[in-house]
Amino acid sequence: MVPNSVNNSAFTFGEELVETTNPEVLFIGRLEWRKGPDLLMRALPAVLEQQPCALFRFAGMDTSTGPGSMSMRSYLESLVPQSARSNVDFCGHLAPPQLEDLLRRATVCVFPSRYEGLPMVCLEAMAHGKAIVASGIPGFCELISHNETGMMVKSEDPGSLASALQQLIADKQLRAKLGSAARETARGKFLGTVVAESMLQVYRAAMTAGGSREKNNESDRVLP
Repeated sequence: MVPNSVNNSAFTFGEELVETTNPEVLFIGRLEWRKGPDLLMRALPAVLEQQPCALFRFAGMDTSTGPGSMSMRSYLESLVPQSARSNVDFCGHLAPPQLEDLLRRATVCVFPSRYEGLPMVCLEAMAHGKAIVASGIPGFCELISHNETGMMVKSEDPGSLASALQQLIADKQLRAKLGSAARETARGKFLGTVVAESMLQVYRAAMTAGGSREKNNESDRVLP
């Protein structure tokens, strides 16, 4: 099995943590039901009880996957308590340089998806050395080891999500530890050059096996 790769350029950042004075929680992905932005929004009040200055950024395009096929952004906005309006920023779809800036600033990156394949945005956050909170679903389990390279939380559980975010926002040393380990994992397994070499090995093995079969077929032929 050869995984997708993260672009080598993602590793040009993240050697030193760059964080804002007030904590920033970054969600990256389309605003759609399967990505779970509503779960993060439901976790928001509990986080703000301990971190009233925290800013929650939602970077991604809107979709019509809210209840009754409504705009998910509109649905999410309806979940924000009036007192927390200034703590939420809907960034919309961003160009790569803008997204890069948000990744560098983020205190924690959060991926509360209900299901995923191999989430590339999570790989990019790992490459940037960011502390990550993600749902304990198969797509993320291929990337993250709980309490080693990130924190895994129970899917569909805003309370569990809030608890993990509270812990990471409050503990800079833990963030640095998990972020550094995530970066090294991404570098060792998902760096573009590493994945390319793995793919070449697959092709070499296939070509060798194909050549052996052809040679065997030649020896089985009966000459006239």
